[in-house]
Amino acid sequence: MLVFNAQYICANEHVIVHTQYGDVLGYQTDLARVFYGIPFAQPPIGTLRWQSPVPITKWDPKVINATQPPPACSQPASVITTILTPSIMSEDCLYLNIFTPLSSDSPHTSLLPVMIFIHGGDFQFGWGSQSIFESERFVNTTNVIVALIQYRIGVLGFLATGNGPNDIKGNYGILDQRLAIAWIKANIDAFGGDPTEITLFGQSAGAQSIALHYVTSEMQSFFQRAIIQSAPMTIPFRTYLEYVTPTVLLAEQLHCATDDVACFRNRSTDEIIAAQTAHMGTVLLMWFI
Repeated sequence: MLVFNAQYICANEHVIVHTQYGDVLGYQTDLARVFYGIPFAQPPIGTLRWQSPVPITKWDPKVINATQPPPACSQPASVITTILTPSIMSEDCLYLNIFTPLSSDSPHTSLLPVMIFIHGGDFQFGWGSQSIFESERFVNTTNVIVALIQYRIGVLGFLATGNGPNDIKGNYGILDQRLAIAWIKANIDAFGGDPTEITLFGQSAGAQSIALHYVTSEMQSFFQRAIIQSAPMTIPFRTYLEYVTPTVLLAEQLHCATDDVACFRNRSTDEIIAAQTAHMGTVLLMWFI
């Protein structure tokens, strides 16, 4: 079936895509069309810190400037190399990037297959705009559309204080991924993508995340295929008791009682990342593997 895709408007090197939330301003290179920093959730800041992600309804302003990479989710500095430490970080980080081949707006092109990449990093590090993930050449040579998503990581994405109604329950990073995947499925046709031909792929923590989505019944309608790259499948996930145990160490570092959620939320991003860094390699392995 041939589909005429009239969603694109090109002006010089800029490209505008119309979506149900408003317009997205990206840009075109010799290889692809690029859209950086498309929001798929409300910023998880203030009272939304350590809450399930809240979907976007409308954009304000109505045109999103998607020509610059978004900030990475807040994280400690990499212990391996400075190259793996993002230069700009924020708790306001729930964005995705989309790369489309130049053929995606052709009147003679069917909707293209979609690949959604979930980055790794031990659920503590990484972001969707790392230079190694730039996908212009990939989409140009394979004629697919690639979306790269960001999700909360480290303490800000996986802290748990308990399972009560007022507790911080954890796994917010996984919930971010689910919402991002749902957003892509609902909107990728505006970019020339086929919402019925979605493949998830990712490495390390991203691969382990995909394994979770693969066995989650609520996710079965959101993707058709999965590529699990280098997932540490022989390392079991923690029990809930093991999961909440490190919170005691973090609470001590932040001078909060373990059941004082308001105290946790009142701490600054820098204080939280510093507390996470102080227990790197002991607390974090209990949370995120």
